[in-house]
Amino acid sequence: MENKKKIGIIIALIIFILVIAIVVTIIIKNKREEKLLQYNIEEISEIDYKYFMLYLNGKYGVMDSNGNIIIDTKYDKVVIPNSKKGVFICSNEGDQRNKILNEKGEEIFTIYDNVEAIELEGLITSLPYEKTVLKYRVNDQFGLIDLDGNRITKATYEEIRGLKYKEGELLAKLNGKYGVINVNGAKIINFDYDNIEADKYYDEAEKYKKSGYIVCKTTDDGYRYGYISYKGEKILDTRYINIKRIIDIEGEDVYTIVSNNGQYGLLKNKETLIDFKYQGIEYDSTNNLLIINRGTKYGVYTLTGQEIVPIDYKTVQFNGIYIYAKTGDDIKYFTTNGEEVTTEFTSLVPVNNGEYYITIDENGLYGVMDKDQNILIYNKFVYIEHMFDDYFSVYKNGSGLGIMNTKGRELTNFKYTIINKIADTQLIKAEDMENETIEIYSKQMELIAELKNSQLDIRDTYVKLYNDDKTIFIDKDGNIIDEKKALETTQEAPDIIGDYVKDYMGYSQVYYTQKIEEVE
Repeated sequence: MENKKKIGIIIALIIFILVIAIVVTIIIKNKREEKLLQYNIEEISEIDYKYFMLYLNGKYGVMDSNGNIIIDTKYDKVVIPNSKKGVFICSNEGDQRNKILNEKGEEIFTIYDNVEAIELEGLITSLPYEKTVLKYRVNDQFGLIDLDGNRITKATYEEIRGLKYKEGELLAKLNGKYGVINVNGAKIINFDYDNIEADKYYDEAEKYKKSGYIVCKTTDDGYRYGYISYKGEKILDTRYINIKRIIDIEGEDVYTIVSNNGQYGLLKNKETLIDFKYQGIEYDSTNNLLIINRGTKYGVYTLTGQEIVPIDYKTVQFNGIYIYAKTGDDIKYFTTNGEEVTTEFTSLVPVNNGEYYITIDENGLYGVMDKDQNILIYNKFVYIEHMFDDYFSVYKNGSGLGIMNTKGRELTNFKYTIINKIADTQLIKAEDMENETIEIYSKQMELIAELKNSQLDIRDTYVKLYNDDKTIFIDKDGNIIDEKKALETTQEAPDIIGDYVKDYMGYSQVYYTQKIEEVE
């Protein structure tokens, strides 16, 4: 009896140890998988570039930041996936495989049938390839390696390519179906679909990283779509004819306009906010409202599904903060709360700083009001656009563009063809095409510089106004500076071998030069 008891205790201990081992293994596995799901997108500024593509007599090579030619210009194509890493993918027309060279010109990664860069799609970037991984081929199957040649995944995929708008994530094909993996090789979306697209959601902090996925399956009745969150959670089954995310609504909640059997509805995540009984739904990002149509009639709903303008009108449109509704000769105006109003203006458009409205009257003439709807500039101008602070670009019929403030004071002549704010500055460029002159004004509307037959370049820390005879450097506070100070403060990639390098093209790190023979 005592032996049986001991045996029982031993068995219980073994079972306990096995359970603990299984739990620990699961925890370790989950942590490993969780870690693999976290990927970083390397940020590289032009000042960090170490390698540049070189072009000469129709052929490409590679040059380093010291001006040394490390790969001769003898290839039809050279790809530099990461301008900080000495990995160069070189090929000539008709080659069966790419030649991968390092910074010493030595061939690397020769154990693979072929190695290729993975192009980014839908992104504006000077480095149009995945910067941390390459795809390799073995027996017509593909896998991933890093830029040191370390294998990330086995060559098990029929296809690997960039997922549009999603750097760091890849569309992969397995057993005839598509899924999504990241640059660590971790699976994000199962291999169940005939097509997968990112929904294009974007925020400044994480760019497209929180963009979800619209997935597609082919059925006997045609294509059917579903939705998966950026975390890989299935939100909508693949049973809808069309799905479009409202990407202007920020936050974790996903609002989608969805078509089911030809009828449209609005969903918030999995919750139906507007039933599937309409022929169309359009979102207005300015007012955060929806234009709904049923048959030939239109109305307006809120995002919570509340009707604020009944579906009774032949035409409905947003005129700034007014809703314009028309049937026959009957025209009505509503506020964005659905209250009917009588107004002399057909449109009130709020400006970005929230202090003013640009008004349009029934004659199509423009003016300006403050936020309390006091008239500041009367409606007698053909066009008005807000610049910044209390400055407006105003077009006076028969004269041209000029600048006015909210006191109605004309701060410039009305002679310009184009007036715009220079990006990332408080400077204004005014262009007089008739006299072929560009003028630069400060924030205080003082004329800083003017130059005939000139061009304007915008750099990291300054702008450059120049023609064949003269160059003027202006910092972003509006001060005239000399060339030395301008170049000292810039963060841009320098001309790496002085006068020999004439034109940096940016898109794929190509330096074009007419004098490269002298360098050699």
